[in-house]
Amino acid sequence: MKFLAKLLVIMTILGGVFVLPADVLAQCNDTLIGDVNIPCDDDRSTADTVRDILTTIYAIAGFVTVIILVIGGGRFVVAGGNPENVASARRTILYSLIGLLVVVFAWGITIFVLDVVSGDSDVINTGLRSWLA
Repeated sequence: MKFLAKLLVIMTILGGVFVLPADVLAQCNDTLIGDVNIPCDDDRSTADTVRDILTTIYAIAGFVTVIILVIGGGRFVVAGGNPENVASARRTILYSLIGLLVVVFAWGITIFVLDVVSGDSDVINTGLRSWLA
């Protein structure tokens, strides 16, 4: 279990360092950085920014739950018929599947609530569009 906790911390740090800064461009002034022009996107609302950040967090959480599911499957394969190891591996698989369901439902509820709060009339289409994007 200590290994899983360390893995979760490492994945969270890597996600925070490499993924989240792309969504946290607070100022928009059409500056040219080196040879890269960063255009100003004035059409984005606060709900769009929150949606992008939370979708990234949910993607990282889903990735971690899939890794834990694979680890549980590996533990099940190498259990060697030992009843305690088999039971522990099954619990790991079960809890990771429950965690994955929680992440998926939380993401869906978040998209729905943000679309309703932002006044978007086409709630289902927007949720699917942000998921497919």
